[in-house]
Amino acid sequence: MLLAFRSAKLVALGYLSTAIGVLCALAVRLAVFGELHLLTLIFGASLIGEAVDYSIQLFVAHLAMGSKWETRRGLSRVRAGLTVALGTSLFGYAILAAMLFPALAQIAIFAIVGLGSAYASVLWLLPELLRQPARRAPKRLFESATFVLDRWRAALAGRRGAIVAATVVVVSVPGWLRLASDDDIHLLVKRDASLTAQERVIREAIGFEGGSQFFLVRGEDQETVLTRTEALVARLDKLVEQGDLRSVQALTRFVPSAQTQARDRKLLDARLFSDDKAVFNALVASHFRDDVARAYIAAHLEPHVPLRIETWLRLPMAEPYRQLWMGRLPEGGYAAIAFPIGAGERVLPALSAAVKGLPGVAFVDKAASVSSVFGKYRRSAGLWLVAALGVMLVSLAWRYGMKPACALAAPVTLSIGATLALFGYVGIPLNLFHWLALMLVLCVGSNYAVFLREGMVSDDGSRTWPGAIWAGVLLSALLSFGSLSLTSMPALQSFGMTLSVGIALSALLSPIGFETPVSGALAQEGC
Repeated sequence: MLLAFRSAKLVALGYLSTAIGVLCALAVRLAVFGELHLLTLIFGASLIGEAVDYSIQLFVAHLAMGSKWETRRGLSRVRAGLTVALGTSLFGYAILAAMLFPALAQIAIFAIVGLGSAYASVLWLLPELLRQPARRAPKRLFESATFVLDRWRAALAGRRGAIVAATVVVVSVPGWLRLASDDDIHLLVKRDASLTAQERVIREAIGFEGGSQFFLVRGEDQETVLTRTEALVARLDKLVEQGDLRSVQALTRFVPSAQTQARDRKLLDARLFSDDKAVFNALVASHFRDDVARAYIAAHLEPHVPLRIETWLRLPMAEPYRQLWMGRLPEGGYAAIAFPIGAGERVLPALSAAVKGLPGVAFVDKAASVSSVFGKYRRSAGLWLVAALGVMLVSLAWRYGMKPACALAAPVTLSIGATLALFGYVGIPLNLFHWLALMLVLCVGSNYAVFLREGMVSDDGSRTWPGAIWAGVLLSALLSFGSLSLTSMPALQSFGMTLSVGIALSALLSPIGFETPVSGALAQEGC
């Protein structure tokens, strides 16, 4: 901004407007949710580029009017364009809030408050601080930008624009046919390889993997839970024998059901303790002390008291395995957990099939469940995008008429299609964050055509330098949203990459639909 406007004051005012937006968004966000999500904080940093667009338009109008600058007249030049741009952006973020995804709702509220506050500061605060006309303006730079825009507009004028649009569609079709989706939640999380390896070593050392797959066993009482767990373990042991699992970690490995304990005791009575002397000799031969061997035999001869879960939990040996017992549930009954150790992706169907016919037993795959939810939202997001395009078209038609509205909506629609085709060509599978970013491309990208239409000619016919606005808002958006694609979080990378490509294409295609050169009709020089 400093290189473009050559004014430290304008740069400071631009940051002031953006800071007001970010601080108001933070205040409302903390007041509503009481905490700040990391995604919200990172996304808030990228919001700077969109919020500063509003002040850029005001600054260009201020410099363009020169000695003729008046606050009221200056605001009349930019108010309509800013309002339409704000409305389309707020509509896009409102769609994010309607997705009922907690993190996205927080981001949407942050953006809505931030952009609204920045918009208000540009209309009511900055003009009060810009009462004095500009002493000088970087005419050469601004006119160069407008010259480039005029040439680009001329290249897309008339039939050539229709040919370009048709070419974009034709070239995009093969890419659309190659599109694929992947909702695997693991693709959205980038974990440090060394930490992952250390975690694996620790889990193997303590004999507990605690992966995202487990079995939930419920019952009306403890005995029912143990009985059902034993039935489950019997099935899973077959997978262990086949080499599909390393082992099964379950509560019944330590506390069998009362029925199993009674059966095992009868088997001991019949096979081992029928001859006490033979048992004593066997224990002594195994290096048990005489008194310990006699105490063991005496304990077995006492009336049988089954081992209960509460008794086992009090033992030191139970400490690493307490998570296997969930205890009484708030809704009634009891529950336990069993972990399949060494379960790979290949064995997941067999694990899911192992619970068939077992009452009260369910296989839980947390990652698959979240991935399924992501897939559901992704499909919904595609429908929301189509609906949003329709609503945006109606909104533009309300102000400009249906034919101009179609011309204004064409560039961003083509850019969305081309972005999807690009992902198809390079083999990038789509996930929820790609579609959410496309929603913002729709709402933010449509602003470029609106800015050009509103900024071509002022009420008095003087030059408004639309090329400066066009270049300024494009660069600020690419710098802010492009920074998201440089983060180490795959989710934000998808989000930022889609926004960067979509917005860049929207800006490049924005002159399509204008019947006269953007500034070729400007016969008068107002400064």
